[in-house]
Amino acid sequence: MFDGQIGALEIGIIVSIFLFGVTTAQTFLYYQLFPLDSKWMKRLVWAVWLIELGHSISALHALYFYTVLQFGNQAVGTMKVPLSIALNLIISEVVFVLVQGYYITRIYRFSRTWYISGLCVILLVVRFVGTVVATVEATIMTSLDQYTTDWEWDLVGILSVGAFTDLAIPCVLVYYLAMKRSSAYDTTLAIVDKLILWTIETGLLTGLLAVLILIFFKTLPGRFAWMAVYMNLPKMFSNSFLANLNSRFKLRAMNEKVDVVDMSADATLDRNTIHFPHRLGARVNITSQQTKTVDDGMPPVQYTSNDPFKIEMQNRNSSDDADAEDGTQSTSSRDRKAPVIDITI
Repeated sequence: MFDGQIGALEIGIIVSIFLFGVTTAQTFLYYQLFPLDSKWMKRLVWAVWLIELGHSISALHALYFYTVLQFGNQAVGTMKVPLSIALNLIISEVVFVLVQGYYITRIYRFSRTWYISGLCVILLVVRFVGTVVATVEATIMTSLDQYTTDWEWDLVGILSVGAFTDLAIPCVLVYYLAMKRSSAYDTTLAIVDKLILWTIETGLLTGLLAVLILIFFKTLPGRFAWMAVYMNLPKMFSNSFLANLNSRFKLRAMNEKVDVVDMSADATLDRNTIHFPHRLGARVNITSQQTKTVDDGMPPVQYTSNDPFKIEMQNRNSSDDADAEDGTQSTSSRDRKAPVIDITI
């Protein structure tokens, strides 16, 4: 029994500290690769790392409590739950809210509707409230056995809602990415496929871990196997979040393989090219330029798209608009403005 309690918890905390090292490395890599990201994104990454630091400190204190302060005492179940365990619960939940809030934002951007993203937010709130209640009760209970017995319903509810949410969010993301794939250009299909693959790999891993925690809690009562896995769940969330951000480096490298786009609609028009920047996180605004062309007798065409994987182009030629309105056409050579393009890399 002692191996199934302190032994399992010790292994889980050691793995958790290792994963915190991976989180630190990914955080450093993020700030090196994406210095031009928005301020709120940089602050979110910084906040996740700081909270993970607090999570690691509380986990180490729990290990110190059981292996040093309570050395030789094998009646682990009758001990009062240390404050660090209670703090670890609420700190983990804050990580879940931040990371899954980021993914829910992505769902809203893809779907442009609050129905699904709103449901995910409700699930997050329910789990957060349940975790707060469990944290408060953990500081009141006189023993761990009493806590897991009296508040089993709350813990099972938290783990169940968490497992469902952890599996639902990546599934919804994959669904919307698959929808975008059907309307993407051939040059972006590989990028969309890579996004789908990474979403499945990172999202389902955290979801399966949440299911595993619930299974251990119900099938191994009195043991710390569920707690050992739970110690690593926020680390997996933060690492999947950072891996998602840092994967843009490879996606943009794939995008730069086609770094010249021919904007010519006819062989008689001059060739306009766009060179994608190699500076990560850059925003390129290409303004109109004068090109020599021959009137083709056609009204100006406006190309628009709501697809994030397509370039939005708009021909802003006031003189052409006037010709289209009065029906006049000119066969003489004249100046026409090239499309105005705004590309976010």
